Amino acid sequence: MTELIIDPKIEQLKKITRQDGADKYAQALYDLADIYHFEKNDIEQAEYYYQLIEKNDNSIVYAGAQYNLGYIYHYHKNDIKVAQVYYQLVEKNDHPQAYALAQYQLGQIFHFYKNDIEQAEYYYLLVNKNDCPQSYAYAQCQLGNIYKDYKDDIKLAEDYYRLVEKNNSLEAYSQAQHQLGQIYQFYKDDIEQAEAYYRLAEKNNSPQAYAHAQFLLGQIYQFYKDDSENAEHYYRLVEKNDNPQAYADAQYQLGQIYQFDKGDIEHSEHYYQLVEKNDSRLSFAEAQCQLGNIYQYYKNDIEQAENHYRLVEKNDTPQAYSDGQCLMRRIYQFKKDDIKQTENYHQLVEKNGSLHAYVEAQCQLGNIYQHYKNDIKQAEYYYRLVEKNGNRQVYAYAQFQLGQIYQFDKDNIEHAEHYYRLVEKNDNPQAYAIAQFQLGQIFLYHKNDIEQAENHYRLVEKNDSSQAYAESQYHLGLIYHYHKKDIKQAKAYYRSIEKNDLLTVYEMAQINLGILHSDDPQLASKYYLQVCDSEEPWLANWANQKLGNIAYFSKIDTDLQSPKYYYQKVIYTSLSFEAYITAQIMLAFINSGHDQIFKKIEEYNKHVIKPICDIRKLTVDIQKKLLVDFKLDKTLSEQEQQFERLVAHYTKPGVLFNLLKNEPSDFRLNVVDFMNDPTENQLLSNWLGIKSDSNNDIKSFLASFSFNHNSLNQFRLYGNENNIVGSGVSIVFNQQFFGSDVNRSINDDSINLLNQNLTSKLTANTDMLNKAKNGSDVNRSINDDSINFLNQNLTSKLTANTDMINKTENNTKIVKDNDISPLHPLSLFRCVYFDPETNYISIAKRNLYSFYLEHKGCKPEVINSKWQKYLDLLDEENKISEIRELLEQIRNEIINLKENKKLQVISNLDQLISLALMPISCLIKHAAFEDEDECRIIYITHIADEKIQAPYDYASANSLFINYAKVEKYIDKIYLGPQCQPSHKLWITNHVRKSNYNSIKVIQSEMPLR
Repeated sequence: MTELIIDPKIEQLKKITRQDGADKYAQALYDLADIYHFEKNDIEQAEYYYQLIEKNDNSIVYAGAQYNLGYIYHYHKNDIKVAQVYYQLVEKNDHPQAYALAQYQLGQIFHFYKNDIEQAEYYYLLVNKNDCPQSYAYAQCQLGNIYKDYKDDIKLAEDYYRLVEKNNSLEAYSQAQHQLGQIYQFYKDDIEQAEAYYRLAEKNNSPQAYAHAQFLLGQIYQFYKDDSENAEHYYRLVEKNDNPQAYADAQYQLGQIYQFDKGDIEHSEHYYQLVEKNDSRLSFAEAQCQLGNIYQYYKNDIEQAENHYRLVEKNDTPQAYSDGQCLMRRIYQFKKDDIKQTENYHQLVEKNGSLHAYVEAQCQLGNIYQHYKNDIKQAEYYYRLVEKNGNRQVYAYAQFQLGQIYQFDKDNIEHAEHYYRLVEKNDNPQAYAIAQFQLGQIFLYHKNDIEQAENHYRLVEKNDSSQAYAESQYHLGLIYHYHKKDIKQAKAYYRSIEKNDLLTVYEMAQINLGILHSDDPQLASKYYLQVCDSEEPWLANWANQKLGNIAYFSKIDTDLQSPKYYYQKVIYTSLSFEAYITAQIMLAFINSGHDQIFKKIEEYNKHVIKPICDIRKLTVDIQKKLLVDFKLDKTLSEQEQQFERLVAHYTKPGVLFNLLKNEPSDFRLNVVDFMNDPTENQLLSNWLGIKSDSNNDIKSFLASFSFNHNSLNQFRLYGNENNIVGSGVSIVFNQQFFGSDVNRSINDDSINLLNQNLTSKLTANTDMLNKAKNGSDVNRSINDDSINFLNQNLTSKLTANTDMINKTENNTKIVKDNDISPLHPLSLFRCVYFDPETNYISIAKRNLYSFYLEHKGCKPEVINSKWQKYLDLLDEENKISEIRELLEQIRNEIINLKENKKLQVISNLDQLISLALMPISCLIKHAAFEDEDECRIIYITHIADEKIQAPYDYASANSLFINYAKVEKYIDKIYLGPQCQPSHKLWITNHVRKSNYNSIKVIQSEMPLR
């Protein structure tokens, strides 16, 4: 009504009084209240007139007024308590319709405001269809909701929804059809019936229910019918004004369709951007994760990706938040190389947020501690937290890594086997394949159970892991080649390996096929030619040495180059030492013109090649006995209980300052030429009668450590500043500072530089091919033992490719790259103390006094017991006896070589013998230095190695060095010498207190020094 009509109407109604009759007066008040309520929207005036109506005047009008007053306080004033009072004043006898309306509203109050479901149900049940069909329809819909959402009684819920008729309330009917659709979709799994109900929801009747129904129809077509086109159609029907949440959810799903089904990243991003947090926190969080994915993996915009991930809050959805932290982890781990921040994001992922994300996070934390921090104990802890029901794929990977830890780090084969057996094929086919390969390795090399090994190798399928398949086929070939002597089957296994599977293994198989065809030099050479240019130098060496032998000794014509051509291609590597020695010996004979001294390859092997290779094997045996592995007691699981767990480096406080300052220097390895022992590097060669070249371009760099951390003698000799004796420091390092690969102590490339001048002068002799055809067995220069050695040292520590957790990247370097590439972690070796005049031998170890210092306060018998146990574990007497015997064998081999006059034509014989002795050349010291109990890390290389650096100042110009690593995180404690200056002590103590590695202990040595 217009104001021209309303105002006169109001004036007319105000003139009616009780004197005109109680009924008429009550009706006039009610009409006035309605005008103010619905026409003028003046709630206060409406309330005033409704309250003037008394029940005695007109009970019907009074009932209607009480309902309207309840409605005003319910929806306008939001005063639920007062609203409830008014609704409860409405009696059915007075006004059945108003009563029905009031009971429905009371049901709403107890349902949504007071969360009293039983009372809500009571009031909804009081609504009678005959009194108010519309309220009845709404009440049945709400009763259906109660039984579906609260009482989990789907059958009764369905019954209530079916009571809602379209002619009673179009809106309630649409809502009921929508709910029936959900029952059939989510509870009865009847997609067709669900779809039928959703289609009954009409927009004009209930826009909100209609919008959600369209969203659910989209879900049906997207996830049940795999029809993304129809799914997109229904999602597009959802309008924001009708149902903001359904709209946000629909936009997210449209983003999914365009991202994953259509591969349209731009449109996908557009839809994700339409999802607003106020509409749907869940979809917003998921959308931000996907936007982060888009910017991280498609647009390579890491900063923008990080911004989107950061928008996901824990309160939005624990699962998306957990997923977001995992994705942030990937940015910091793989793009920003920030392991600390990666670890922080993993630790934010909670188990009750998303179990899937939680187990992935624990697995990645295990990876961080295993491959970046080299903390095996902590890695194992995190892998053990991975639960199978969280993510079976990740669980399988974690069990595989636990197997790796026990196999390669803890040397516990039984536990390794246990974990590998927990990897199931259905969970993670790739991890399963590699686990079966490792089980094969365990049974072949540790348990010597050929049949079991074969069984496990056979379980590896190419589709699961082509690399593990290649390894397994190769080892099956070895089993039939060397154990079962079934050459035909061995050939079949070797031939089953393809280049694309794993190139290194393919090439090894080609070499073995060449060996198996030794009776056919022409065919054998075809196999070797597949490998002679391999990118793996040691494999290329074996192939070229074999080709050289075929060209030199074969009696039949071949299409090969001259023998010299192939021998010259053989370079030095530790893994192909025998091939290198063979090539060098053959080149020496050829170039000397005495190439007919020996007629057969067997004679070369017997008289010169095998003896030098035996010297190398004996040398490596000594080296292994001197390796400090920090695990003397193999039964202990805690490293802290090991007797040899820490070693000390004595140096000047000024050096320590440079190692710890804000921009710290690297720990250095110094050239051996200027050491305090004048016999360094010469004691062994002099005793063995080997000529040493003082101008040799091969240089040894080393750093010295002691098993005794607080030694007065060491403080007196090393680290003194300003000529003050005992003013130095002892830096005590943990085992993480050192590596485990003994072969890294020698730079293979450096040996090749040494021989470069020689080999560059050699020219091919075109007549050689025709002159050297008087040999027979061309394959004996690589014997079975050497091949088996190579096979056992094949890259067996194969790790799973973890696409499921976005590419685990292993990086075990302990220093970051700079202008000069860093030196890899080096193994630590104890020194041998030897007096050539008396044949006295001892080895470096802890002294008894170090035990008394460590266990100060314990009874002497307790300390002596620990000392004796240490000696028993060290097995010192047997070790010394074995080393003495090995040295004697080496000496006898060299004597025999020197006495063979035919070998005098080999001008570089001493050089080749020295090369065989190189692994221990810096580990034999004169017995006069025995009390130092020294152990060393060593790096042997050519003077032209780019890693070698020289000091900038002239005063230190005689000291070349190589940078090794930053040290602070590897320091366990620092001993201050007995005369360490107060200023030095203050700086060191203050720095450690502020350091991120505040577990470092600073201890003042109390050794008596005057």
